[in-house]
Amino acid sequence: MIKLVPGRESRSGSAFYLWVSAGAAGSDLDEVMLPDEEHVAGQLKFASGAWDGVVSHHVAIRETDVAGSLFAAVKAAAARGWLARGQFARLYERAKSADDLLSAIDPLLGRIRESGIDGGRLYKVAMRLATDSAHRGPVKLGIALLGLFPADLHREVLLTLGRHEEVTLYAAVALDNGQDHADDDLWHLAKQVRGWGRIHLVERLAGTERRDILDWVLREGFRNTVMDEYLAYLAASRGDLLAALSVDEVDDQLLCAAGDLLMALFAGGPAQDIHDYTVGAAVTHIYLTLMRDRASDLQHLLAVGAIRDFVTNSAPSRGWPDGGWNEAARLQFAAECQQLIGRAEWPPIALEALESADPVTFWRAERACSILGISTLHTLLRQLRVEPLESGKWFSAIRQADRDSIGEVIDLAVEVLPLEEIASGLGGELGLGRQWAAHQYLDFLVQDLNKWPGVGWPLIAASLASPVIRNRNMAVRTLAAWPRSAWPGDAESRLRQAISGEPEQDVKQRMNAALEGRPLE
Repeated sequence: MIKLVPGRESRSGSAFYLWVSAGAAGSDLDEVMLPDEEHVAGQLKFASGAWDGVVSHHVAIRETDVAGSLFAAVKAAAARGWLARGQFARLYERAKSADDLLSAIDPLLGRIRESGIDGGRLYKVAMRLATDSAHRGPVKLGIALLGLFPADLHREVLLTLGRHEEVTLYAAVALDNGQDHADDDLWHLAKQVRGWGRIHLVERLAGTERRDILDWVLREGFRNTVMDEYLAYLAASRGDLLAALSVDEVDDQLLCAAGDLLMALFAGGPAQDIHDYTVGAAVTHIYLTLMRDRASDLQHLLAVGAIRDFVTNSAPSRGWPDGGWNEAARLQFAAECQQLIGRAEWPPIALEALESADPVTFWRAERACSILGISTLHTLLRQLRVEPLESGKWFSAIRQADRDSIGEVIDLAVEVLPLEEIASGLGGELGLGRQWAAHQYLDFLVQDLNKWPGVGWPLIAASLASPVIRNRNMAVRTLAAWPRSAWPGDAESRLRQAISGEPEQDVKQRMNAALEGRPLE
C-alpha cells in the first residue's frame, strides 16, 4: 500500500460508475447491457465476470508484455505538466484494448510499488479511470490502482462498482489490498452479487476465522448462479458442516443447505469435491439419519437421490474417496436411500409440483420424478401443447421417448412449432436470445433423432433451411448418423439445395461429407 496519502479526488462521474450507481440495490445488473457494449442481435455475450472467472480458475497465467506497456502508460499519465492529458488518453486506450488485463495486474502493481511515481498524481489517475471511464478495461485498471492506497479513501466507490459482477473481482482485490481487515467489506459485497462475483468473494472470505461469516457461507454464501460446485467444498470444510449437523437441533435452513452441498460435492466438477472432503462419509451418515424424520421437501429427495446414485456406482471415475467410504458403509447408505425414496408420500408431491409455473419448482419436480421412476412424458406433451415456446421441456420429452411414444413427440412438434418460420432461409445467425426460442427447442429434438432413423424428417428439413448455424449442423449430424436407406425420398435433393446456398464454409463441408457418406470431421 502506498503510504503517501493524497487528498480525496473529486469526480464528475461518467458512464460505467454512474450507471452502476443508478442501479437499485438488489437489481440484477447483469441482465442489462453494459454501457460499453454494442448490441448486435444474436451476438455471443459472456455473463458479467465470466471471462475473468474462467481465466482466473482454469487458464494458466502466461507472461506477456502487457504489464510493461501499461506501466509505461501509467507512469506517463501520472507525470507532471500539461502533456499528461494526452498521456491519459493513451493509457485509457491501452487499458480499453487489453484482452489479457487480468494477467497483467499483479506484475503491474509490483512495478508501481517499486517505482518513484508520485502517489498524489497516481491516485488522481486511478480515480479518474475508475469513476469517469465508459469502458470496462479502464474501470478495472482504475480499481486495481486504487488498491495501492488506503481503502478508507474510496471505500464507497469500490463497494458501488463491485456490485457489478464484471468488476467485482477487481473491487474485492482492491478492498483487500487497501486495508488490514477487509472481511466486513467483502461480506457486504458478497451478499449483493450472485454469479462469478460471489465465487471470487467467498473464496476470499473462506480464509476468515469469523464464525458469523463462515456460518453464512455454509448456509447461504455457497449458492451462486454459475455452479454451486465451485464453492461447495469451501463451505462444507471451512463452515464445518460436520459439527453444524452434529448439534441437538438442526434448523431447516441448515438441513436444506447440507443437502445442496452434498449434491454439489457428489457431482464433482471444477473445484474440490467429495474426494477431497475427508469427513464426507460421516456427514452423509448424519444427513441420512436426519432424513428419517425430517424428509418432507423435494429438495431433500434430490439430495437423497444424489447419495444413492453415488454409492450405487460400482466404478466412480476417480475411485472411492478415503475416509469411511468402505463397502459396508456404502451398502448401508444405499439401503437407507432406497427406504427414503420408496416412501408413498413422494409421488403425489412430485406430480403436483410438476404443474408449477415456477421453473425451479418444475425442475425439482422433474428430477424427483426421475429418481422415483415416474415418467413425465405425457405431462410434458400436455403442457407443450398449450405453451410450446414457454420452456425447454422438449429436451426432456424426447429423452424419455421410446419406440412406442417417439411418434407422439414428433407429431406434436410438427403441429405446434413454427417450422415454416424456422425454415426462413440460410444465414449466419448464432440463435441466441429469446427471439430464437423455437430454433433452440428444435435443436433439442433434432439432436436426439440420430437414434431414430427415418423418424422426424419434417424437423430435419426445417433445420436444413434455418438461418441459425447450429440448426443446420444438427440436421447434418443426424442425417449422417442415419443409414442411407432410412433417408426420406427428398432428403438428398434438400441437402443438395442447402449445399448450394450454404454461406458457412465449414457447414458446407459437413453437408458434402454427409451427402458422400464420409465422416463429418
